[in-house]
Amino acid sequence: MTAFTIMLPTTADRGCTLEQVLPLVCLQSVRDWELFVIGDGVDVDTRAVLHAWCQRDPRIRFFDHPKHERRGETYRHAALQQARGRCVAYLTDRDLWLHDHLASLNGLLQHHAFAHTERIDITPAGRPRTSMRCDLGNPAQRRAIERFGSMPIGLSTVGHTLEAYRRLPWGWRTTPKDRKTDHYMWHQFLREGGASACSGRTATVLYFNRGDHPGWPSAQRAAELARWRLMLANVEAQERWRQTAASGLDAPWARLQSAWRSWLFFHRGIRDPYLRWRRRLKAWRS
Repeated sequence: MTAFTIMLPTTADRGCTLEQVLPLVCLQSVRDWELFVIGDGVDVDTRAVLHAWCQRDPRIRFFDHPKHERRGETYRHAALQQARGRCVAYLTDRDLWLHDHLASLNGLLQHHAFAHTERIDITPAGRPRTSMRCDLGNPAQRRAIERFGSMPIGLSTVGHTLEAYRRLPWGWRTTPKDRKTDHYMWHQFLREGGASACSGRTATVLYFNRGDHPGWPSAQRAAELARWRLMLANVEAQERWRQTAASGLDAPWARLQSAWRSWLFFHRGIRDPYLRWRRRLKAWRS
């Protein structure tokens, strides 16, 4: 058994972004991991990139599948039947982990079955931005999540124990078209699975929201990630950057903005009309 099985789903032409994401996985302070890259209809170039990484590091395995009707959820379930990790962590092909991500998750999962760390959102201009806060230990927020089935956390921040996964009624399964794939899965953990869960307060993930980069081709995303990977090339550089980012994100206005966005997420009766108003205002201004 290893400490972690890392699940990284990918598709299409993401070989160029994976070349930037994978080096920071190899920089993790927790070295005892296996990485399952779940291919969901990758192209020839991405397949070549992944085969090269598998030859370079025997901890990496590539599961090559044709394009799924949704996002390859059943492929993830099948791969987890071969997992040897005590815990499972997730990573997208466009986010970057800081060096202590797995170590932070490992600490949280010593006493809980499901956990997540915090993320730092990165704008297209390259500036850190406050993300929404989620507290799975807060009974009111947990009830809201169980009721609505969504939560303000990203795939790349989440981990759970393999034992808890194997107790679930279904595991990864094809997601209805009106639901987000990862939220649909986490909802199963928290409602049907009744998993003990907690929210970490260490920011360990740089999150590049696809919606903030509309229309960007993979090569453009890869160029953005390459700049960040070079900036975060070693542990010392990562710690300096995190401290600098934290000082800005702890400013009163940034904290107020984060609190407002987080509160709004869990109060749909106000959130939905507010977002409609924001869209109308944006359309009018343009």
